[in-house]
Amino acid sequence: MRVIKVFILSSILFATLYSCSPLKKLESSETAALASYANQNYQQAYSQLLAVINNYKTANQKVPYPVYLKTAHSASKLDNASSAIQYYAEALDDSVTVDAVKDYLLNMNKLGNTAQTNAALNKYSDFLNNNGQREYLVNQQFSQALLTNDDSAIAELYPQLKSTSEEQSMAYLKALENTDKNKEALSFVNKLLDENPSYLEAKEWKAVYYYNKAEDQYQSLMDAYNKDKNYTTYVYLKRDLKKVTEDFKISRELFEELRKENLEETKYIKYLKNIYLRLEMKREAAAMEALQ
Repeated sequence: MRVIKVFILSSILFATLYSCSPLKKLESSETAALASYANQNYQQAYSQLLAVINNYKTANQKVPYPVYLKTAHSASKLDNASSAIQYYAEALDDSVTVDAVKDYLLNMNKLGNTAQTNAALNKYSDFLNNNGQREYLVNQQFSQALLTNDDSAIAELYPQLKSTSEEQSMAYLKALENTDKNKEALSFVNKLLDENPSYLEAKEWKAVYYYNKAEDQYQSLMDAYNKDKNYTTYVYLKRDLKKVTEDFKISRELFEELRKENLEETKYIKYLKNIYLRLEMKREAAAMEALQ
């Protein structure tokens, strides 16, 4: 009987001590924080979870993965990107999940730190690839390449995109141009306009391309002829100018289409005036002159 009484008293004492212990308080505060999180009260949950993390560290206890993850997610919901990044990093050191990596990168993008974002993309690229996120990864890498004007990366990544916007397509076109891949650029813009005739920026690129090509050839031919004017060189000049004329006609047609879309754009007027002069369309050139 005495043993039983001692056992009961010990149990009561243990329960009393536990209820007053830091571990019990920690468990209670964590439960309250998780309840706030479950109710999507992210402002309150964030404050409570920060206190829970501090309590774990004070007690020299390892902070559980879910606590870091929910703290990070609460910060993200509150648009506190820097804190979200901090706590996602803590969570990812413990366990890596697709959702955590994506939200981690989302908050990095909010801060616009391209170096930090690229480092994270490199770190988790294999994980994303191996977990069915190849398309997401390529889109993220392409976005970073756009931000840093990395023409080589843009040219490499664009063909891997499953769907593209006009902005992405133009970035790829200009990357090809900037890396002296003019034939590839022309081939691409022709295909792009066949599939997307409403892409006016691409149409302008093509119009300018043919204008510059024709104008450069025209000036080169005229310079050569003016250095040695005779019947033979004149015959050659007339022959070669026919090829140049075809390029001017392509450019003219495109600029005329562009001008219909935007009658106020003065650069179209200037281009058309010069093209009309080259094609000996004096009346049309005079009409453009009057608009300048």
